[in-house]
Amino acid sequence: MSKAKRLSEYDAQILELILRFREENANKPFENRFVAAWAMKEKMWSGPLPGSLPKVLKKELSRVAKKARHIDQQGRSVRTLHAAKIALSLSDGKPVQRVLWDHLDTMSLDHAQTSFTQRWVQIAGSSTSLSRDKDSFNQNNPNAAGRPIQLTFNFDQVVDQAEKQEIQEVPLPSLVIN
Repeated sequence: MSKAKRLSEYDAQILELILRFREENANKPFENRFVAAWAMKEKMWSGPLPGSLPKVLKKELSRVAKKARHIDQQGRSVRTLHAAKIALSLSDGKPVQRVLWDHLDTMSLDHAQTSFTQRWVQIAGSSTSLSRDKDSFNQNNPNAAGRPIQLTFNFDQVVDQAEKQEIQEVPLPSLVIN
């Protein structure tokens, strides 16, 4: 059975702020800026500099929300909180983007679809960038002459292996040098 990584004591306190805010707000999706304002109003958090408190806490909330994991009913270690960027229009018509977070076990299908699709797009973008960097290195760096680095971008095998072995960390690929 998989084990979720333990959060540091500090991170566990930040996660507790998120979970308490959700509980007090009917477990609805939330924005970290509202959690930060609520935590400071309730005197549940204080940071390094008074003027920086909202910004610092908002960053800390996002950082910890990304790390929070729990064990699902099938014994897998899974992310607890998921972000979804949404576009809104203010009352004056000005478009803005907001990031809403929600809990894996209670989020709506729309939130899940948006969150998972956005994460997939990030992975695809990182893979594209890595492929360009690798190709440039292989074609332009004299140290790669005759020995190009080869990587596969088909992650099906890695995902299958991780599911079978119930590992939490994806292993680094073996670099093939000709």
